Amino acid sequence: MRRNCPRCRAARYRSRGHYEDRKKLILSNIINGAFIILIGFFAFQNLNLVLTKLRFVQIADDLNASFLEMRILDKNYFLYRDKNALRPSRRRSGMP
Repeated sequence: MRRNCPRCRAARYRSRGHYEDRKKLILSNIINGAFIILIGFFAFQNLNLVLTKLRFVQIADDLNASFLEMRILDKNYFLYRDKNALRPSRRRSGMP
């Protein structure tokens, strides 16, 4: 084969381009993987923040439900003079 043959030059050019394209593809896959890992990290941090806020909301909701139930029991006591209505309220508050 001659070095100046057009087919030889084309083959060498194509083979070089193939390796360069392969390097570009590998580099782009590594960059995409890094972006995916970065997005996953931030999503995980936000998930922890949301779970912390959810715990606070659950505690506040339980407290609100307890207050509403105590109000109902107090209302029954004052409206109907029913002393049995205070028993569940006293049990929850720790009073004898």
